[in-house]
Amino acid sequence: MTSVHKRVELIVQNLSASGLMPEECSMVIAYENDIKPYPVTKPIVAFAVDKITIGERLVSIGEDGSQTQTKNRTVDSVIKVSFFVPYASGPETCFSLFNSLSSALMFNTTLHEAEITGFHCYDCNYVRDCGALVLESDFTLQFTAAP
Repeated sequence: MTSVHKRVELIVQNLSASGLMPEECSMVIAYENDIKPYPVTKPIVAFAVDKITIGERLVSIGEDGSQTQTKNRTVDSVIKVSFFVPYASGPETCFSLFNSLSSALMFNTTLHEAEITGFHCYDCNYVRDCGALVLESDFTLQFTAAP
């Protein structure tokens, strides 16, 4: 079974190699509070696993109508994405990066037998700790985990 963290690593690798994101943009995997780059001189997109929900065991239905509980489970994981851009670039750059990322994830990136079931974009704010504009967003990645 591929873990959520490994799937995020693979998605970031695919996005980096695809050329779908702006060339000057760095993409990194971060833990929740470990990224506060200073100073921000170019756009940075940081991915972190925010929440993982493991569902009940899935049921398979046989040709005769019998039901069998499998060991497979549905996994919903919320992946937090933070966009850091230099203050001088303006919030438009943050939203442009969000649009590029969401389009790439929805239509052009291999998700390794997973699907995106939701995107959220929040406010773009100035963060004094890193002297940059930061746009917080997240997406829900859903897949079936098998032993």
